[in-house]
Amino acid sequence: MGLHKMIADKGVRSVRVALDVLEAIAFSKQSMGVSEIAAGLGLAKGAVFRHLHTLVDRGYVARDSATACYHIGIKFQLLGRLGQNGNHLIAAADGPMVDLRDTVGETVVVSSFEQAGPRVLVTKPGKSPVEIGVRPGSLLPLDSSAQGRIMLAFGPPAIFETFRKSCLDKRRVRRVEQELERARSDGWLYAPGEVVPGINALAAPIFDASSMCAGTVAIVGLFDFRLRDQSELFISSLCKAAGRISVTLGNRNSKKAEISRQPPRTRRRRVSQ
Repeated sequence: MGLHKMIADKGVRSVRVALDVLEAIAFSKQSMGVSEIAAGLGLAKGAVFRHLHTLVDRGYVARDSATACYHIGIKFQLLGRLGQNGNHLIAAADGPMVDLRDTVGETVVVSSFEQAGPRVLVTKPGKSPVEIGVRPGSLLPLDSSAQGRIMLAFGPPAIFETFRKSCLDKRRVRRVEQELERARSDGWLYAPGEVVPGINALAAPIFDASSMCAGTVAIVGLFDFRLRDQSELFISSLCKAAGRISVTLGNRNSKKAEISRQPPRTRRRRVSQ
């Protein structure tokens, strides 16, 4: 290995560790100490401390002198606001999400596409007395969430191939393949209680100007999808929202941007765990 490649690899590892530390703090519900961060990432305390020192110096992380714990800094918050202003998916989804939430009364979630799975961008809390919260920034399971399966169905084939090769249960792979085929045909996918028992999700794909899957919009809540009238309303409203968002993103493929609801069916499918 050449010297330049060794230096480059070391630099890449350093950046990865710094980002891991920053994400651990950002996605935590409370401030974190050095030991907690190190334990969570499986790193030495000294290495974590050195990266924290740099992040604090640059304003991305702040240290509470009273507790010696760390939380996100003002520069990180500023970048987040700037990124949100420039995120076309968030802007395109705002109106359709509100309309969908008002129609079905449940929490609505929009997630973006990442190689590791759907990343929650924004949520609109439902009107139910019991609030179902999905924290922005959360990475949802790729193969065991409605949003993740939508991305397996409509994303690049390589994503599913990675899942297929990593899953040792071949019967499960076949069941997932069948589920994805039906999702491609219907334009939506229902996953009851997959991520959290009792919490159900109904998701549809969002397409960008190049007809690539840019993310998903999902209804999440305690709703009973077995009720025929409710399921028809949820499917039609969800697919309409997904189409509106896709059109705003520049998609002009009527088969994808204006996803039509399939005729009601008595069966409600899921992938067995």
